[in-house]
Amino acid sequence: MTSAGTQSGFDNAPVTKSLLLCVGGCSLVAYALDCRSLAHLQLIPNLTTQHEFWRLITSQCIATTSGDFFFGSLVMYQLRVIERQFGSSKYAAFFLVTSALSTIFEIGALAVGKRYGLTSIPAGPYGFIFAALYQFYKIIPPSSHYTFLGINISNKASVYFLTALPFLAFQSPSSLVAGVCGILAGAIYRSNLLNMKEWRLPQFVNRFASRFILPILSTTPRRRSPAIVLDQRAHAVQDRGRNPSPASSVIRQPIINEEHVDNLRSMFPQQSQETITRALLLSDNDINRAAQFLLDHP
Repeated sequence: MTSAGTQSGFDNAPVTKSLLLCVGGCSLVAYALDCRSLAHLQLIPNLTTQHEFWRLITSQCIATTSGDFFFGSLVMYQLRVIERQFGSSKYAAFFLVTSALSTIFEIGALAVGKRYGLTSIPAGPYGFIFAALYQFYKIIPPSSHYTFLGINISNKASVYFLTALPFLAFQSPSSLVAGVCGILAGAIYRSNLLNMKEWRLPQFVNRFASRFILPILSTTPRRRSPAIVLDQRAHAVQDRGRNPSPASSVIRQPIINEEHVDNLRSMFPQQSQETITRALLLSDNDINRAAQFLLDHP
């Protein structure tokens, strides 16, 4: 079974992959049409007088500079570990909830900050990224430490200082406001206000995504050669023969991710618990392959 620590690329992270494609595609279109300035969030006159409410959406999905897109993409890619912790269904709901909350906070910041010269907030997925960074800070433990100039630093520092801070720097200081709004949105989600952590996309959306989107976006984990696996098993049997021990005869039961079970049950309510568990076992606990298995074996 593939563990979270050994997964690479976009394994078990289709939402992250789709968000990167969406932001990249929208940014490319905005650059080609030379309309990037229309994506910024501006209260007066765009929202209040001209009623350009579409800016509420474009301000969250278009990166207006190459630096924003590069460093924003790096941060989103590194935060795919949050999707693996949450599960794809919960992570998609998390994106929608935190993006909406951060947009509301940004509108409030524009209303309050106009007297201090804050007239607009740059476009880009600041709200979602910094909401996810807050979850990263809270729930992901550091996996390694190193010393720099006598200071003990964890591997998580590279995410904060080498990608997140440069992402903010390109359009500061107004981008700092967007980052703070994202952190506030992440804190509210983390507090589970209104039971937000249990919110999911409607079942018909999950079924549609499972049938038409996941097969395109899912990444099949790289597998070891069968010859290598058999050779390793042969060596293990020989070692047990030389050094028998009670622990060697214990059969380890595979661990099933309960979040994956809940997500699959919401997507396939007609399937039994045993069928969903079997699908996860056969797919090495990969929710995307398990969903495809359930679709192929109704």
